[in-house]
Amino acid sequence: MELKAGDVFCSSYTGDLSKMIRKWQKLLASDNKAKYSHSGIILNPKGDTFEALRRTGRFNLFKRYRGSKVVIARYLKISEEEWENIIEKFILKYEDEIYPYYRFFLNLFPPLAKYINFSKKKLICSELVAKFLYVGFLKYGTTENGVPWPRHEHFYGTNPDRLSDEWHRWKNYKIIFEGIL
Repeated sequence: MELKAGDVFCSSYTGDLSKMIRKWQKLLASDNKAKYSHSGIILNPKGDTFEALRRTGRFNLFKRYRGSKVVIARYLKISEEEWENIIEKFILKYEDEIYPYYRFFLNLFPPLAKYINFSKKKLICSELVAKFLYVGFLKYGTTENGVPWPRHEHFYGTNPDRLSDEWHRWKNYKIIFEGIL
């Protein structure tokens, strides 16, 4: 598997919290499925990641998720070099933020999560990934059929299941890996 800066991933554990997140997402999902309960951004080919856990920070995909179910996706319309430019500034803005647990509960009811936020820097894992993708689309003018791609303009309330569904269904994403890491 060849990873690149700007790849994004979702993962799933077997723990109770992961199961609870997936069950709730399944209730909200249009396809009645939810495989993943966490998401993050891949920083380089070594599998270093940027994620919102207890604090937003740098981790490693292979150390943290070995033995877990993972999907890794790549947006094909933005180059690795362009993602590297975005990553550097994105990390400076969001690194070391305390996890906004209140947003976790708001995400149980996505309309609330979409409109209630006390800080633009406080994002749960999937909102962080959705915001990262949105920043990329804004900076490099990515379009779908000549129209700017606005999906993650509304990144608040995004969950890992929604990200995974988008990556599987939208033509400009390629699934790099899906399975047990």
